[in-house]
Amino acid sequence: MDPSEVSLNPATLQVVGRPRSHTIISMASQASVWSSVSTRSQPRLAVQAKQVSLVLLNSYEPVPILNRLNLNVQVGTIYGLLGPSGCGKTSFLRCLIGFQSISSGQISVFGYPPGDERSGVPGRGLGYMPQDLALHEYLTIGELLTYYGNLYLIDNETLKGRIDRLITSLDLPEKDRLVINLSGGQRRRVSFALTIVHKPRLLILDEPTVGCDPILRERIWESLSHFSTTDRITVIITTHYIEEARRSHRVGFMRAGSILVEDSPNDLMAKMGSNTLEKVFLTLVLNKTKDDVNKCDKPRQNHQTVHFNHHEEAVEVSDINECDGPMQRPRSVSYTSAIGPMKYPISEVSEINVDYQKPIKVKRKNLETRILFWYYTLSIVIQNITMQIKRTPTTIIVQFVIPLITLMCFCMFVGQIPYDLKIGVVNRESPLNLSSLFLDQVNKYVFTQVPFDSAEVAKLAGKSRSIIGWVEIPDNFTTSLIQRYRKPDDFTNATHMQSTIQLHLDVTNWPISITVERAFEQAYLEFVQKMMTRLGGNPAITKIPVEIPEVIYGSLELSDYSGIREFVSVGILVIISYTIAFGTTILVVLLEKISLIFERNFAAGVTTGQLILGHLITRVAVQSSVVIVLFIITLNLFEVSSKGSFVTAIMLLLVHSLTGATHGICVSAMSSSLFMASIFSNAVIIFFFIIGGVLWPYNSLPYYLKWIALISPICLPTESLRAVLVRGWSFTHPQVLIGFAVSLTWTLLFLLGALRSFKYGVSTAKR
Repeated sequence: MDPSEVSLNPATLQVVGRPRSHTIISMASQASVWSSVSTRSQPRLAVQAKQVSLVLLNSYEPVPILNRLNLNVQVGTIYGLLGPSGCGKTSFLRCLIGFQSISSGQISVFGYPPGDERSGVPGRGLGYMPQDLALHEYLTIGELLTYYGNLYLIDNETLKGRIDRLITSLDLPEKDRLVINLSGGQRRRVSFALTIVHKPRLLILDEPTVGCDPILRERIWESLSHFSTTDRITVIITTHYIEEARRSHRVGFMRAGSILVEDSPNDLMAKMGSNTLEKVFLTLVLNKTKDDVNKCDKPRQNHQTVHFNHHEEAVEVSDINECDGPMQRPRSVSYTSAIGPMKYPISEVSEINVDYQKPIKVKRKNLETRILFWYYTLSIVIQNITMQIKRTPTTIIVQFVIPLITLMCFCMFVGQIPYDLKIGVVNRESPLNLSSLFLDQVNKYVFTQVPFDSAEVAKLAGKSRSIIGWVEIPDNFTTSLIQRYRKPDDFTNATHMQSTIQLHLDVTNWPISITVERAFEQAYLEFVQKMMTRLGGNPAITKIPVEIPEVIYGSLELSDYSGIREFVSVGILVIISYTIAFGTTILVVLLEKISLIFERNFAAGVTTGQLILGHLITRVAVQSSVVIVLFIITLNLFEVSSKGSFVTAIMLLLVHSLTGATHGICVSAMSSSLFMASIFSNAVIIFFFIIGGVLWPYNSLPYYLKWIALISPICLPTESLRAVLVRGWSFTHPQVLIGFAVSLTWTLLFLLGALRSFKYGVSTAKR
């Protein structure tokens, strides 16, 4: 084996410290990770794009973004990619880092496609600065630099020194300052520091000078020039400011998804007879046909053909262009900084042992080492998310306080006995006899009796909402009622009318009307039994000939007046555990996606699975404490039945929270804006709340909706939790197991959907 080739062995990994809350894996030597091939094969091209096309799919029709784009960037040069907004610059950069798959063509980075370990992209070989700031606002400057330094496997001591030098050289505030408290220029400098903290061999900067003051813009260009000339770092930068691109070794003018021409700025201005790049670009745009563009000589993208030989780890370059010498090689650009030298040279930030002119070669790692690195990266992501949760009190309030208030309000307001209901009484019987006995049986806690002289007056009071209704007792009530029971053979229509109490109600308020009906039915049964006793009869005759001698599950003694609280509270627990995990996950994940934090993580080598799993673990960990607290309050404070296993019930709710979190991640993956995600999530929650058996049994649904309810993530888990709490069924009962099965199945489906759809905010390319 060549001495320069060092394998990556698990034995070289060791825990060397814990700066703040992070654990750093140190390599025995950074040279053991990166090793270069022999000096006989040195590629002249750092980046090459050949006939690259990209077509994105939206809701209506395919949208072409890149159109047979050709581009060549030599090692150790600054390449300025210029073009108006919407011409495809950012889309090409995303394809270049492997973030977006292309529809056709070929892209190579140091001789290998993006995603190949030997290219170093994405990962430690790349420094990527998105167009947006892409910063975690609730982390400090030091924590952000430490987080990305950990991802790049920089040991503690080296990382600490680099952070101190970067803060000083870029004139940043103290490292304990939160990003949310920084100005716009300071945030952009922090974003730039994250890009160069590991001193990669390829820098990709997407409009880094937008919104910068002249001093900051000068400092950024000074740093880039130093990287290129001193360390042979390759830089690709996009910008709207065409004139500042004169500091690049080469520029490529981009329009409508393709490169019009690429060459050194001085050569382009000389060929076009112009003293500014802006005039060059304007001329190219006005003469945008193929023949007119060729008048300025053929573009540089046709100058070279690159042959990849992966067996020899080499790249051969042959010239096929007919143009003369000046376009064959880049020219250095020298200038004097307007603000003087920086306090610390940027070259001192890192001393990584990588030859920037050679393709990276990484020995194949065994499975154990790959798993170790995968879980190490996951642990760093989890620590980062956990730290943000601690810094965002609003998230904690949403996840703890709001569910608690919701549950308490439900248990206090739903299922309580209505009281002090004013009911009118029109009693025409004189003298009062059995009618007064009947009125005495009416529940005095629930009703307040208001006497009226006539039905007309009572009706007016009912229409004015002074009373909820009125009772009308006939004038011959006692005699007719006795005759009804003693002489059934002489029962006439007149006897029926005189022995009947009429109840007039406002039935628009369904709970109140049901309460009145049930209360008066109960009062009448008690009245008849007492009447039979007074008349010397057998009271048992008046009982309804249907009895429930014993119950299979539950109790005949309702925990509340109507029994609805115990029924609905179980569903409320399920829906709360689901929706809180669902909503907070959408909020957090989608905001990171929109702000391009996911994109920056991807460029640092973090996979989609690691980001998704990191958010799932942290969300469920926070949600588990919420679920346990809510469950205990429901059982003890509001006296909801709990005949089954406490552990089984908690496990059901936690698995259900996991389903809600994965659902939120899936929605975030498919959404491009917080507004659309909010509308969709509200619709989903309302739909589940209605058909999920939370408020009403799903058995009442039409057959075509019943199956939708049964396969939804809410219905069967709710029934399973009711089976545990009310019936006392164990974990092994089929009705309980099916609740776990439904939740876990939906969790898996949502995960697969998220992994399939999560393109970090970029649509899928049409092939």
